[in-house]
Amino acid sequence: MLYKTILITPFVVELGAAYMLAAVAIANAPQVTSGVPMIAPLPREIRLVVIPAESTEMMSPSEVIEEVSKINEIVTSAAPIASAAKTVKSVEDLKPATSISTEKKLETAVYTVPFYSQFSDIHSPDWKKVSCGIASLAMLIDFYSDEEISADALLSRGITAGAYQENAGWIHDGLIGLSHPYGLDGESVSLAQLTMDAAFATLVTVLHDGPVMASVHYTFEPTNPIPHLVVITGVREGKVFYNDPAEVSAAGSLSIEKFEKAWKKRYVTIRPAQ
Repeated sequence: MLYKTILITPFVVELGAAYMLAAVAIANAPQVTSGVPMIAPLPREIRLVVIPAESTEMMSPSEVIEEVSKINEIVTSAAPIASAAKTVKSVEDLKPATSISTEKKLETAVYTVPFYSQFSDIHSPDWKKVSCGIASLAMLIDFYSDEEISADALLSRGITAGAYQENAGWIHDGLIGLSHPYGLDGESVSLAQLTMDAAFATLVTVLHDGPVMASVHYTFEPTNPIPHLVVITGVREGKVFYNDPAEVSAAGSLSIEKFEKAWKKRYVTIRPAQ
């Protein structure tokens, strides 16, 4: 709801008794940023009136009186106008307290994503330690596809396609290409240019459409130099839920704060192809 904030100005109207009443109206709340302005001294009794805005037109004194008589919403102060400024700093202070908290906005569904382990579902000893990307991809393919998924087969195809590079790990676009035979596609996104708060808010928005693969430091330790891929399954009640292919089971969770310290602000989506 928009508000008209009626500020003190020097003219007198009758509203049960003579006093100084506001006549200057500001229709759009965002324009008021610095609170009630200081003006010359006024009579002892000062009234500050706040009324819902039906339009952006200035109100005449008679219209003010009529509107006030309807809603009976008068804030009275016997102190100077400076005191009123301390009480009502801006129109923002007068908005209904119905906004959703930031924490509530940063919530999504928590998806049940099939779990694949890079240690038990990958059988080549030489590739177990570096197959986080393949195992994470298998989880997302299995989430969307009814086809039987073999992590070993994905690994073989990935190696052949050059999706893995020594000293670099799994190339995100290469992993996306491996999803194409299953009717899926995706994109690799870097949010390095954003602040962490903005990047995480973007990630939450993307999570509303389904789970994503995220690039993190191994074991979620910021000082760990080993790159790692996990599947983020949702955000709820201040926690990030994930499937980590390096762990023994699904449905891990950690605080948003800890996740942000470990996250590299990069993610990969795998979705049904359009």
